[in-house]
Amino acid sequence: MKKHQLILPSIFCSVFSFVYFFTSEKLKGKDNCVYNMKDDDKKFIKKTCGDDDLKHNNDLYLIPCDKVIDTMSADDLDVVYWKYVNTIQVLCHNQMRFGNVEDGGKEICLDELYIPKQHCLVYSFGSNFRFDFEEAVIRHINCEIHTFDPSKPIQGRTIPSGINFHLLGLAGENSINNKGWEMKTLSTLKKLLNHTERVIDILKIDIESGEWDTLPEMLESGVLERVKQLSIEIHYDKARGKHQMKTLRKLYEAGFRIFMQEHNPKGPRGIYEKPFFFNFGKTSMKINDF
Repeated sequence: MKKHQLILPSIFCSVFSFVYFFTSEKLKGKDNCVYNMKDDDKKFIKKTCGDDDLKHNNDLYLIPCDKVIDTMSADDLDVVYWKYVNTIQVLCHNQMRFGNVEDGGKEICLDELYIPKQHCLVYSFGSNFRFDFEEAVIRHINCEIHTFDPSKPIQGRTIPSGINFHLLGLAGENSINNKGWEMKTLSTLKKLLNHTERVIDILKIDIESGEWDTLPEMLESGVLERVKQLSIEIHYDKARGKHQMKTLRKLYEAGFRIFMQEHNPKGPRGIYEKPFFFNFGKTSMKINDF
């Protein structure tokens, strides 16, 4: 591939928000190649992955297959990452900010397909005992809401009415981490709360790089099949770029689509946060399943 001249910091923060894209179209296997770059790049991907794996969509910039990612330099991956996170993949006509305008608030899609309805459920991971997002959810859509954060003791803190707070963290396995925090997978937490068969209408994740250990487990276990919207802060690290780009592509293959992005003004200089909203679930899932 041609060398891309782009100087970027080694770690980037991006906030993704996802809504599940309802479609009957099935993507090809895990090595599906979808990559909108120059003709030379397309020829390279076709040669590497084969004719059957090459799928090009002129309207979207998407992530290449594992075989291509494995051959790419860190600088080339930077280019793919920045182009991908700045792509709007599905249109949400009705968005609303829940929480602070600055760091902490999140945009939620309120289109008919995605708007939380009666008996809705919200999980929020990583609060730092700031509850502006949760309180906005309660005011505007009145969902059952569970907030999880093991990072600080609860003694002496006030939990707003309507919020179910848990001193538990989200991880790729059930464990006690090196800080002494109790960590659980999303599947385990749903089971503990008797939510196994319930849809999570909004899943908010802000766990300071822990998303890269958590997302693969959630994709593998199938727990995301019953999630309608995801707002997630992504911390892109050049040293782990190949693993991270493969994970983002798997989210797309699972049916997740970006509908919005924004810069986090609270991020350190040189570090960016871009929230994106996807609608989650398998591409074969029917709207009525929600």
